[in-house]
Amino acid sequence: MKKNVYILILIFIVLIISISKHKKPIDIKNISIDNITDNYVSDLLETNGNCEFPCWWGITPGVTLWEDAQSFLNLFNENLYKRDYEGITSYIYTFLDPIENREFNIDFLVRNGIVDEIRIPPLYFSRLPFSDNLPEFLNIKNVILKFGKPSLIKVENTFLSNEPTYLYFSLIYEEKNYSFSFFTKEIDLNQENKTVCFFSNPMIVLSKNDRTENINPFYFPSYDWHSNLEEISEYSISSFVQTIKDNHDDMCLIFEDGFFGKLNMRE
Repeated sequence: MKKNVYILILIFIVLIISISKHKKPIDIKNISIDNITDNYVSDLLETNGNCEFPCWWGITPGVTLWEDAQSFLNLFNENLYKRDYEGITSYIYTFLDPIENREFNIDFLVRNGIVDEIRIPPLYFSRLPFSDNLPEFLNIKNVILKFGKPSLIKVENTFLSNEPTYLYFSLIYEEKNYSFSFFTKEIDLNQENKTVCFFSNPMIVLSKNDRTENINPFYFPSYDWHSNLEEISEYSISSFVQTIKDNHDDMCLIFEDGFFGKLNMRE
């Protein structure tokens, strides 16, 4: 009898722990100005509003009405900037991180009254940790370890020059509707085989679920001018991922010289 009681108590404890780790995402329609305390943004930075990507602070691309999202976002401040392009409107909001005492911007693309895409800049993740939704430090290795093998990897020459000294690698998770895009450090073009090293803290794009490639009309990552990694280098997606996983410290890869001549140029 006592043994059964102990087992029931243990099960109860496990259930409580499980429930506490899986809190319900916030409902932005039920948030009022009274909820916006000094620590509210700080809490959202820590928990992401208890929702998983592609949801951000209770806003999900392809699902959340812009009317609802805007009412929630305006509790913090009015949008910083707005611009229109062929049926898509970009709203950029600025927020204050009370712990770091710094501002950061988030960009929302809206189409037909629904949030179409959310863009999160690298600076957003400079304060750590970010709950269990992201690694403690977003270098390219941690992204791969956390989110697994991407379905696509695209590479962009960030300059119009035919001699790229910086590149931009986008790890695209099509089925999960998000991507992580990393800038490289300056590349020494005098080397026969080029060493490409990645900065930490990527640009993150959260998209709706009926898109195979982002259609961003404003700025990177708009993947139509990017090159597919497998088409222009000796790396497959699998070998790229494994090489990054095996890398211990510097987050660098070696590319053959001809790789740079195969990059698509922006028009």
